[in-house]
Amino acid sequence: MPVKHNATVPIKRTVPSTLKVLQKMDNPKGNPLLAAIKQFADNPQKLQESLEKLLNEGQEKVCEYLLDIMAMYNKNTAKHMKGVARIAAKFIKEKGEKIGLNAQEKKVTIIAARIHDFGKRFTPLKFLTKPGKLTPMQKKSVDKHALRTKQFLEQSGLIKDEFFKTAADLAEKHHTSVDKLNMTKKRTIEEEILELSDVFSALTMKRDYKRPMPPKEALKLMQETQEKESLWNPNIFKEFKDCYGK
Repeated sequence: MPVKHNATVPIKRTVPSTLKVLQKMDNPKGNPLLAAIKQFADNPQKLQESLEKLLNEGQEKVCEYLLDIMAMYNKNTAKHMKGVARIAAKFIKEKGEKIGLNAQEKKVTIIAARIHDFGKRFTPLKFLTKPGKLTPMQKKSVDKHALRTKQFLEQSGLIKDEFFKTAADLAEKHHTSVDKLNMTKKRTIEEEILELSDVFSALTMKRDYKRPMPPKEALKLMQETQEKESLWNPNIFKEFKDCYGK
């Protein structure tokens, strides 16, 4: 009689789309988050164990790892993400209590600011650096970055951390929050801060396709936009101008 073997065939897991992209990256500096994804992208349990160890270093440290991954792909986007976080942090420090933020909301908003554009890691680089106007197809691809940020946090397992879970929701909304179709929905203070910080950073930062705008000129343009379209909460926008118009 033939001998029966009880050996089990190993299960081959499908690697989530965002993790598959990161798996192909080089890791010259030994970024711990990227290393974990490259090694355990097909093993959710092992990846989660690695993420929990990294989260023990603090959410801010994990944000630094994410920014480093982005910088390896596109330095300008990483610089913008840091800029938005810096703008939001200064505003929160000076005006946070006045506009009604508690300690947890302050922390979540800054985390969201630091990671909000991470989804651009999954956008073709030629679209991010194109000096001219994007085609409708290219713009559609770039516009998906907010959703891809949340998608990455879900697929990696970082969303299991309560701060990253809330930050993921904020990051997903950071462009659609000022869409005129959504103006009937009341936005949170955190959404307002992220949007204002994102716009201010975009205007005052040099990009491949534009010159940097002086802060006062940027605030003037934002004021003109506010008068025409009422995009932001008037009280929060007033405090933002007070913070950055000095």
